[in-house]
Amino acid sequence: MFSPIPLVDFAGMIRDAVRHEMANHAAVIPPPVAPTELITRREAAHLLGVSLPTLHLWSKSGQIPAYRINTRVRYKKAELETALQLMNSPLKKGR
Repeated sequence: MFSPIPLVDFAGMIRDAVRHEMANHAAVIPPPVAPTELITRREAAHLLGVSLPTLHLWSKSGQIPAYRINTRVRYKKAELETALQLMNSPLKKGR
C-alpha cells in the first residue's frame, strides 16, 4: 500500500532472497558424520578372535587404539577392523 513495488513482485523478491541464502547456507554446512560405534573389550576380543589378555597387550603396545571412558575401556569398531587388516597384511607376514 505504501510501497511503489506491487505486492506480487515484493513476494517474489523475498522468495528469491530466501532461496539464495538457503543455497549459500547449505554449501557451508558439512555433511553429517556417521556416529562412531564403540564396543566393549569383550566384544573387541570376540571380533578379533583373541583373548582378553592378548587384546590388552595389543592396546598397551599401541597396535590397537583404546579409549578410556571413566573406568571403562572402549574400542572403535572401524579402527579394530583397520588394525586387523594391517596385522594380516602380506608385508607383516613376511617379517
